[in-house]
Amino acid sequence: MCRASAIGFPERGKRLLLVTFLSPVSLKKEAAIMQAIGCHEAMNLDGGTSVGLAHGRRILRSASHELTNVITVYDARYPAPSDLRKSWIEFQQKG
Repeated sequence: MCRASAIGFPERGKRLLLVTFLSPVSLKKEAAIMQAIGCHEAMNLDGGTSVGLAHGRRILRSASHELTNVITVYDARYPAPSDLRKSWIEFQQKG
């Protein structure tokens, strides 16, 4: 069992749900919880000292060490930088 975080999407995929488990939980229990809150698809993420959270320009929880990977979510209120949007569009067109 470990402390973990997870992301998931409801069946229609209109929202992204982020869950952080502050108490140890098995992967089986994590999956059951994600399903119970309506996730059709979910993915376990690293937990423990790797968990960090920021909103806008505020860091709500700092990771305990330097991270090599992050997941960033942009929306209408906090849009992605224009270079990143352009790069994403080019990537999708190559597919």
